[in-house]
Amino acid sequence: MFTGLIEETGSVVSLKRKGGNLILQVAAGCSQEISRGDSVALEGVCLTVSGVVRNSLLFDLMPVTIQNTTLKKLKRGDYLNLERAVRADSRLGGHILSGHVDCVGKIIRLVKGRPGIIYTVSYPPEYSPLIVSKGSVAVAGISLTIQAKLTGCFEVSLIPVTLDKTTLKLRKPGDEINLEFRN
Repeated sequence: MFTGLIEETGSVVSLKRKGGNLILQVAAGCSQEISRGDSVALEGVCLTVSGVVRNSLLFDLMPVTIQNTTLKKLKRGDYLNLERAVRADSRLGGHILSGHVDCVGKIIRLVKGRPGIIYTVSYPPEYSPLIVSKGSVAVAGISLTIQAKLTGCFEVSLIPVTLDKTTLKLRKPGDEINLEFRN
């Protein structure tokens, strides 16, 4: 389980094909605190660490994960939101998340305001029943509250600290994004 409170951003070191799988290597400062078999959410996708090499983590991406998430578009140097799985004895902030991405949405608009930015995100129509104003959503693994539900899209507001700590500061209209809904 995850909370959607991003611990750090890491960067893609390499992507290598091995059979039908993809081996992803991500540079991460928290790599010394993570062991093989641990769960880590990358852009909201729950993955199992298959190895730790120097200051990076290795992940085996199965075809279904590649097909159903934005991880299919990764390239060397891309930045990713990282969150380690929560421990039973830790405080729970954010929202409880599974790391099982429901769908891929698309950023359609950014409106800069004070003090943050409002993101408008579209989603496939079959997910409309899961979207509730003031409900929770994970956008690229970031725990957010839906500010408004509109036709075919929703709005979320990001404060400066969230923008500073996550990859959303790098996103622009047209970018695809992993979504997990929990109401």
